[in-house]
Amino acid sequence: MKMSLFADVWNKTKMTSDSFSKKILVLPYPPSVNTYWRRGPRSTYLSKKGKEYRKEVIAFKQMNDQLFKPLTCDIKLEAFAFPPTNHKRDVDNIAKSLLDSLDHAGYYVDDVQIKDLRLRMLEKKAPGYVIVRMTPLVPLSKRVMKVFKRLIENSPLFKRREKN
Repeated sequence: MKMSLFADVWNKTKMTSDSFSKKILVLPYPPSVNTYWRRGPRSTYLSKKGKEYRKEVIAFKQMNDQLFKPLTCDIKLEAFAFPPTNHKRDVDNIAKSLLDSLDHAGYYVDDVQIKDLRLRMLEKKAPGYVIVRMTPLVPLSKRVMKVFKRLIENSPLFKRREKN
């Protein structure tokens, strides 16, 4: 991927961070996790494609978002992927490379902060993009948590574990 390919998109991108109500980014399409990491005889390392993508995301932040401080709250992250071609793709294969690159670019302190992750694969749009929307995570209501608690307590799995 070449930086110049995405310069026009970067220049047109509207970004918001009004006391962090939401953050919207338009980024290049990430490499699959299958090509992001490589395995050597003694270790796993970031591939050439992985390094290039990480550099692109870091450069994007430096060009557009220098004053944005890393988020420290729990985050809901939604990603809308427009792949570069019509090849069959697993939507979950882009998650790790995208989250890792956002982390290294400094959009948040650690990807453990992502508590709600939604990925959606959309139609082909060459050369490939992903729109990322980050918002603070809103805690679930007490009512919803009670329903979840009841579901867990009434599940056969919970009852089986309780006996052991």
